[in-house]
Amino acid sequence: RRTEATRSVRTHEIHRTACEALVAHFGADRPMHTVTTAEAEAFLHAPRGESGEPWAPATQASYRMVAGALWRYAIEREAEEAERQSVAPTLTRNPWRRARVRAARRSRPSVLTEEEIRDLLGHPAVAGTPREAFLAIAAYAGLRLQEITHLRTSQDVVLDGPRPMLRVQSRDGDHAWRPKTARSERDVRIPPVLVEILRRHIARGFAGTRYLFRAPGRDAPISSHTAREWTRNAFEAAGLQYGRDDGDGVTLHSLRHSHATILLSRGISIAAVADRLGDTQQIVLETYSHALPDDEERALSILDRIAREGGR
Repeated sequence: RRTEATRSVRTHEIHRTACEALVAHFGADRPMHTVTTAEAEAFLHAPRGESGEPWAPATQASYRMVAGALWRYAIEREAEEAERQSVAPTLTRNPWRRARVRAARRSRPSVLTEEEIRDLLGHPAVAGTPREAFLAIAAYAGLRLQEITHLRTSQDVVLDGPRPMLRVQSRDGDHAWRPKTARSERDVRIPPVLVEILRRHIARGFAGTRYLFRAPGRDAPISSHTAREWTRNAFEAAGLQYGRDDGDGVTLHSLRHSHATILLSRGISIAAVADRLGDTQQIVLETYSHALPDDEERALSILDRIAREGGR
């Protein structure tokens, strides 16, 4: 309830799902102070579904975080109540702090080159269709799938004036939607090439009165399924392998990764790229460190010049 009142809808859903899993595993009447770290680990690593595999590392970490927050909250409440009644609290230990999770296998995100992006957007199966604007926003503005599908034509797409931009912002009412995090709400300036693509998209009647990408027959956001099919068809038509099942294919998110990788490799600062993506600088650094320019030789040259000029 506290999470529902203070956090985003997405965060509340994650917390609710994790708490339901805890109740199903331990039972609603299990005293919290009797749960051990070993039992917490057993919960995180228990076989799931038909595969018999435990949760993925990221899911384990998420559930450990939720459970740890729940225990901390309960410890705080019990400590206050115990102090009020002048008794010793029962719940004093958080078993989730030392519970181990699976190590995540980090790999470089799949990206497209600048030439591949141009070829993709210029392919006859893409150019002049709604898919062109859809994919171009991911490549040239770095937006996520849900951020693109929920763009509103008049409120979020600013093409006139000195600072053309796309606004990622939450919305209530019909088709209510919330961005991934608070940082995700942002204004993303867009280059002239994307401005031209979006102008053509609107002029051809592809955009609705409310939504830049509308579902067939109604002015509502396109579904995630439709968005993925648009991407799949475009990539396959351009000769690109779609999907990440075998680790070699690309998806719409690969265009967002490409956006960040290209900018960082050209010397754009981590802070600027993080602002465009709606991510923290730490996430950008961890994800795209391989794309940063190798400044070692330049650093050595600068140090040598400083030393020699100082010596004269």
